[in-house]
Amino acid sequence: MPVTYFDQTFSSGIKTSVDDKGWTTATAQIKWNAFVATPDDNELTVKADARAPREKSRHPLFAGLFCNGVGVDRRGPLHFEVVADYASPPYKEESGQQQGPLSQPVQVSYFSITSEEEIDEDFNGNPIVTACGEPVMGITRPISDLGIRLQKNFASFDPASFYTFIDCVNSDTFIGFPPGTLRIASISADEQFYTDEDGNSIPFWSVQVEIHARKPYRTTNDKAWWKRYRHEGFYVRTSAFTPIGSVFAVVRAVDANKEPVSQPVQLDENGFKLADQTQSTWIERQVFAPVSFASMGF
Repeated sequence: MPVTYFDQTFSSGIKTSVDDKGWTTATAQIKWNAFVATPDDNELTVKADARAPREKSRHPLFAGLFCNGVGVDRRGPLHFEVVADYASPPYKEESGQQQGPLSQPVQVSYFSITSEEEIDEDFNGNPIVTACGEPVMGITRPISDLGIRLQKNFASFDPASFYTFIDCVNSDTFIGFPPGTLRIASISADEQFYTDEDGNSIPFWSVQVEIHARKPYRTTNDKAWWKRYRHEGFYVRTSAFTPIGSVFAVVRAVDANKEPVSQPVQLDENGFKLADQTQSTWIERQVFAPVSFASMGF
């Protein structure tokens, strides 16, 4: 495909401005990095990509804002920066009318999360092993995730409903992130009160959700939060042909002298011993349930 990489790099909060006639306009901006396959690909190639923003489309988070311009600038032979500007239709604040907390927009903030994690392969996907094929343990690298905090006021809060989202990943595109890349890390809610125009004390809930966004590490977006492990062990699967067909068995792996191995051997995805023991197979396992994040109401 012409666009090989398309990743969001920046998303502003809402800014408001008032003109000399008292009309208010809310604006926001989102930026992406895009990389194409060849230098012959141009701005039109990037704009035609399905992941690129479209003019007049809604902001992925602030539904009242619409895209009023998309700029694509070449930053290198294969690198483009995409900038989308969003704005609301002009409106007037009603003088003398109190704006309650339930009418406030979603508040968004971003932060980075970095941890030092052990790795089992290098940048090029080669297993980290000795010249004799033994795995090298203790090699680490920083793994960085993007943290996102959303805050919104609700008239009511159902803990049982929000509880189902904890430790789940997104099954839908949410605030611009593709399915599988976001995980709900925590949810908190505080009951608060405000006084309406008649002097009544009205309760509401301030709900905060912390989300961790993970860039896929040598896998696809939908498997960004899957666990992976090197497929190795002391037992291997073997097969033999008999008059009634192939027979499979699981036996202890042995070395060239037919002695049980003292180190695990590398296996293929079916459990057979790999002919080249300097290569490895990694198995991926799903550990988080996918749910629609849009159903949270943010």
